[in-house]
Amino acid sequence: MSGVLEQESLFLTDLGRRVRHARTVRGLSRKVLSQTSGLSERYIAQLEGGQGNVSIILLRRVANAMGVRLDDLITGNDALPDWPLVRDLLSRPARPRSPPPRRRCPAATGPRRAIARGWR
Repeated sequence: MSGVLEQESLFLTDLGRRVRHARTVRGLSRKVLSQTSGLSERYIAQLEGGQGNVSIILLRRVANAMGVRLDDLITGNDALPDWPLVRDLLSRPARPRSPPPRRRCPAATGPRRAIARGWR
């Protein structure tokens, strides 16, 4: 029985570490996360400390407030701790490129067009 409790304790500790990492990488204080998630700062501190039993609904609120995926907090990826950020950046659509500027000089349009347009 103590093996199960030890595993649960390790899971909660790792979960808290992932929540703290996600919060600090995004530059959020506990106070800001508290305000955006609707949870108390004390609850967030307990969550990050791996204390108590966390509700999946409240953990979802924390994830949404930080803009992270819930599965990233639950499963984590210790081999690549920044993988969630990389994945999020790669999943964003690329900004559309502006078309190259049109050249409007006589050399680009030829001498006849330049004369017709009044360029000399």
